Amino acid sequence: MIKLFMIKKLFSFISIIIVIVISPFIGSFFSQKHYTEMDQEIKSSVFDAYDEKNLLVFFGYVGCIDICTPRLNEISSVYKKLKKENIDVGVVFINTSKLQDSELSELFAKSFHKDFKGVYLEGEALNNLKKEFKVYSAPSFSKPDEIDHTSFLYLLKKVKSKYYLKIIYTSVPLDHCVSSKEFID
Repeated sequence: MIKLFMIKKLFSFISIIIVIVISPFIGSFFSQKHYTEMDQEIKSSVFDAYDEKNLLVFFGYVGCIDICTPRLNEISSVYKKLKKENIDVGVVFINTSKLQDSELSELFAKSFHKDFKGVYLEGEALNNLKKEFKVYSAPSFSKPDEIDHTSFLYLLKKVKSKYYLKIIYTSVPLDHCVSSKEFID
């Protein structure tokens, strides 16, 4: 009986120590920002044809099932939520694969929402855009038919006739990261 009592006391003591040690980390995890604020003018002419005040930009490749499909589904949910709040926003998918037909980018983007736009760039234009956004994209070492790439979502805001990179969303799920406050000036 005394052993059982001692085990319960020891367990209670260990539980208290764990809570004391771990709680600061839990609090900082839930309170930390899941995005990076920026104020960078976009030099590329890729977005010149768009009229929306806000653009959500995602880099990936057609057929990516591990990263792009779940992320674009999340972006679709966020987009619908923002549209319900009458936020002027568009979504642009940039295909990072140079080995696919150019028409596939648009079809792939529209498979997630009819309003999404798909962009296919070649050579130097794609490389320059990836550099401007600091996007990582390279053939996968472990899966030769796939491309490893960043899965960030970029918020561009139009000021006069220029787009500026304002926020890089770095965390998932996006529903908890993206707020309509970020789209209102």
